[in-house]
Amino acid sequence: MFFVIGLAVLIGTVSLAASAILWLLKRITLPTLVLRQAAKSLYRPGNASRSIIVTLTSAISVLLAIFLLKLNLFATFIESYPENAPNLFCIDIQQGQKDLFQAVVGEEVMLFPIVRARLLSINNQAIDPEQERERKTDNLGREFNLTYRETLLEDEIIISGNSLFDDNRNLPRGVVAVSVLDSIAEIGEINLYDRLRFNIQGIEIDAQVTSIRSRTKSRLYPFFYFVFESATLEAAPQTFFSAMHLPKDMIPEMITAIVAQLPNVSTINVADMAERFGLLMKRLSVIISFFASFSILAGCLILVSTIFATRPDRIRETVYYKVLGADNNFVLRVLTTEHAILALISSVMAAGFAELAAWLICKNVFDIVYRSHWQVAVMTVVASIVLVVGIGLVSSLGIIRQRPAVFLQQQNSA
Repeated sequence: MFFVIGLAVLIGTVSLAASAILWLLKRITLPTLVLRQAAKSLYRPGNASRSIIVTLTSAISVLLAIFLLKLNLFATFIESYPENAPNLFCIDIQQGQKDLFQAVVGEEVMLFPIVRARLLSINNQAIDPEQERERKTDNLGREFNLTYRETLLEDEIIISGNSLFDDNRNLPRGVVAVSVLDSIAEIGEINLYDRLRFNIQGIEIDAQVTSIRSRTKSRLYPFFYFVFESATLEAAPQTFFSAMHLPKDMIPEMITAIVAQLPNVSTINVADMAERFGLLMKRLSVIISFFASFSILAGCLILVSTIFATRPDRIRETVYYKVLGADNNFVLRVLTTEHAILALISSVMAAGFAELAAWLICKNVFDIVYRSHWQVAVMTVVASIVLVVGIGLVSSLGIIRQRPAVFLQQQNSA
């Protein structure tokens, strides 16, 4: 439904823009005779210039937008995947299974404790779960995974505060220390020394923000929004999860071994997910591109049919040019320029709409950074001009070769 609505809005906008451009082109004075005659040809009776522009622009913009989206999605989720990033996650490891898990894995891997909790208030301002769910980003009304440790991870830095839990602090009685990640701090407008209240499996605790952390690596690495001291949470009911990096061909074997010994442990093969995502994107782009290509073909057919529908007028113009002293080269340049103007207007508009659409989708739907690939847009413009000019000239060969004497003789005979 969103695709159909978006396509309808695109066609309507392109139609208005095409009308405005043709209106403006009709009223400006162009510098050369070839340009002036080519521009006038766009308004020849029976010339479907507006329809050609709308059809080509809509089709090319859809194809280009899909291609730009694919490039950005691949760059964000696949090509940027760090070589040493974890590609196998294991969750729901119980406290009594830590040693067995390490033995099955066969190497010392870091286990991250997870304690489930909810954030109740910030500085005594209660969290409204219903209001929080309306956020487009992450929200404060959901259940969080808390953890505990005494040191920073390799990809973490302190951006506010002296250390993780600030050894020189003077916390009020009954208040514990907590370190907050900058991304959730921005969402909740949490600052250093703010007071947070958590419900940890039925037990409410007050915490004071003693540091705000940031991350230096991709989110493919494990991270937690809230980190407590070990003494605060180590006695709470908890599970563990692990993130490890293995050669791709060893992952299935490792999953089989873990499931055989620890059937309750869930595994997530991120490498396989990335590969499946890539295949899915390729299939979707092929399907949509296949149907959008028919629109480009339709635009080209409209161009060809327009040339044949206006053939008598075009022949008459060619004869007049030649009677007034023009040669075949002049006629060729006029026709080439006419088709080039159509292609240039269509492709430039398509590139602009495609860039805008891809940027909006990346920002509002996928929430990823958009990278403009201007070289792709330039190649699209050049390819469109070559295609339209080529089709137009092939369809106009008989018009270019028209001899004035033959035409005038036919007119007199008629």
